[in-house]
Amino acid sequence: MLKPYLYVKVSRVIKSFSYITLAAYGLTLKARAEWNSDDTLKEADSLYEDCKYKEAYDLLKQFKDNDESEVLWRLGRLCYELARPLKLDSEKKPLHLEGYNYVNKALELDEKNFAAHKWMFILLDLKAYYEGTKARIEKAYQTKKHIQRACELNPGDGTSWHLLGFWCYAVSDMPWYQRKIASALFATPPSSTFEEALSYFLEAEKAQPNFYSTNLLMLGKTYLKLGDKQKAMDFLERSRDYAVKTYEDATTREEAIKLLGGLK
Repeated sequence: MLKPYLYVKVSRVIKSFSYITLAAYGLTLKARAEWNSDDTLKEADSLYEDCKYKEAYDLLKQFKDNDESEVLWRLGRLCYELARPLKLDSEKKPLHLEGYNYVNKALELDEKNFAAHKWMFILLDLKAYYEGTKARIEKAYQTKKHIQRACELNPGDGTSWHLLGFWCYAVSDMPWYQRKIASALFATPPSSTFEEALSYFLEAEKAQPNFYSTNLLMLGKTYLKLGDKQKAMDFLERSRDYAVKTYEDATTREEAIKLLGGLK
């Protein structure tokens, strides 16, 4: 039997714990009650546009269990952005896998969500990257289907066309040893051409002119592959001169400068 003074202490702890638990439960109910899809998503998107990724992540993570596909794909996108400046794969991997799980759930809830397909293309490929070259090649057709579906659902989204172009460019530029693995895995291995990649990068620019520094960079790189030096320089210069707002803009600018240096 507990001694009286010990019972009092334990009783106080239990009461305190109960109060904390009830308070936390009340906060949870309050957070759920304050969920407003339009206002919350607008605030999260505004934070994202201002590159305040951690603040946007913290805002949306409160609602990760609300079964809202619009919340979940955005959380996937934010996991990707939070991982981008990290140096080591061991640091990036947990965020990439967390992001993949969010986007996968978003698609389970709404298969017609084009943005969820777009981010599944990115995060599924990253998930496969951590599993090795063979896994990444095995997932090539699956990733392509997701980005094709995104383009089908929203043909006005430049980023989706850009990513489809990037898939074509990467497959066309695949080194010999990866082609050998692909041939062993598939009766018909993934294939494309730089011409096809170019058509999608141009489609992205048509949908949203000058929307993305990396699309300008990839147009320059693709024209280089096709031997059109003048057009390559034009797009590389546009990529170099693009206003730097994000981490990606900065790295893209560096690559454009390096490529231009080799052309002069």
